[in-house]
Amino acid sequence: MPPPRAPWSSSVALAAALVAPGAALAVPAPRPSGPSPVAFAVEPVAGTTRWRWSIRNTTDRAVEVAADRRLVWLEVPPAAPSPGVRRRRAPRPVRCVHEARPAAPERAVRTSLAPGQRYSELVDLRDLCRLRVPAGVVEGAAVVAHYGFAPLTSPRVPVARWRARTVVFDEMPYPVNDLTAAVTVPAMAAPAAPAEAAAPELRLEGRDAQSPFGQGLVASVTLRNETRRALWTLLRTTMFGFELATPSGRRVRCNLLARDSNPFREFFVRLGAGARRAQRLVVADYCPAGAFDEAGLYQARAVFTSRADGDPWLMGRAFVGVARSAPFILRISRGRTRYQPFGLVISD
Repeated sequence: MPPPRAPWSSSVALAAALVAPGAALAVPAPRPSGPSPVAFAVEPVAGTTRWRWSIRNTTDRAVEVAADRRLVWLEVPPAAPSPGVRRRRAPRPVRCVHEARPAAPERAVRTSLAPGQRYSELVDLRDLCRLRVPAGVVEGAAVVAHYGFAPLTSPRVPVARWRARTVVFDEMPYPVNDLTAAVTVPAMAAPAAPAEAAAPELRLEGRDAQSPFGQGLVASVTLRNETRRALWTLLRTTMFGFELATPSGRRVRCNLLARDSNPFREFFVRLGAGARRAQRLVVADYCPAGAFDEAGLYQARAVFTSRADGDPWLMGRAFVGVARSAPFILRISRGRTRYQPFGLVISD
């Protein structure tokens, strides 16, 4: 009886082994190892949502490094469960990663650090966490801050790809993909809104909003009758405006559309005691060109102005005056200008 023939796949494997004997024994190339040339540290600014992060050259030669606050990301422990609540799965840490983080280190801003030199910026958790700071960021919580990219842990990842994620650029770099620092969260106080001189009849409220660019930014504002009786008001989108403080601190008045509207009877609305009326406004339509070119957090106030008393149509009371909202946040994640450092400090 003739011997059984080997399967076709086995024959191919045997031929490959004869052609390249070392191929079957190939192992992943070892990754470079050594001390990191830069150190990463984070120091929260007490009483605020801002944290100061820094990278310092720990070597005796100049080092070129990616310096971009969008490379900072956080791992936040999950919030403690409510008493008596059981979870089917163990909760996972929450990650705050900026959606505009450079896709590759080459797209980040570079800076050269002399031996021992330190580069430092501020990062606001409201910007980093997309206006929703995780519930686990409470006083005393242990948070892990990262700088760079999540490490590639698979042994099958090519060394070239692993090296391409380094945030340190040099002729002979030790690839630094991810630097970490442990942070204990201090007490964080929300910014206090300025007190009003007197409770207005008509209160204006604004909600935080965000968009990659200014043209897509839509803010929700709400008028609320603060009195115990019905209140009338003329209501048109041209009666609104905004007051802004840009991330760089520039003051901008957004009143390009603000003008007196014809006080026709059908333009008046009636608000019962405690009633509300909401509006969605494209903020950029009210602002001068370039107002939202910067990426970051904008402090905003909405303004509503009415000079129409409803005479002679209305029998009840109509609101006449100016209502300003408490400050709220408008966030632009990408913007249209080049990267601008926030709270930059370079020291030896």
